Amino acid sequence: MKTIIQGIIILTVVAAISCNNSNGIAKVASSTTSSVVSTDASKGGYGSFTFTSNGQKRTFTCWHPFFLMPLQVSGGSVDAVMLEDGGPSNAGFDFKLNKQGATEFKTGYANILVPGLLFDFFDTTGVSYTGDGMTVHVTSLDENKITGTFSGRFVKEKSQIKDNSNAPQRFDVTEGKFDLHK
Repeated sequence: MKTIIQGIIILTVVAAISCNNSNGIAKVASSTTSSVVSTDASKGGYGSFTFTSNGQKRTFTCWHPFFLMPLQVSGGSVDAVMLEDGGPSNAGFDFKLNKQGATEFKTGYANILVPGLLFDFFDTTGVSYTGDGMTVHVTSLDENKITGTFSGRFVKEKSQIKDNSNAPQRFDVTEGKFDLHK
């Protein structure tokens, strides 16, 4: 019970400081087949994410630091790294990943409840996507810096399938990288 309460407190604190990237630095992609956006990485922050989708490279500034945490999952606890940098009103990423090696996100929303890990992307139109058929690999991690790679596809969250019909239902990403620091 104590562990559950600690987890709720951690998530509440993180949610309370979640970024609102409404400072106008996000730009909608020029592609008519995607609502993927980019942010200006020259503005500072805590590092960046890059990926290629529909032949276009995208870069996003991370506005919050990551942190290490034990994550309670079905069958025990895993050492995880967590970031909450996106949300309904701003572009960005949220993730809970294994601290070492690869985290695979299976097709068909199989990762939402078990094991409790996630890799989500938010665009500026308020649409959220979840990693689906996605592999994220942490290549380096210490208490001040994390780097990694990712590839696969993002699919629109189930609760939004009928909302915002102009946004793609899914999009594939290649050459995904992140380089984040505290």
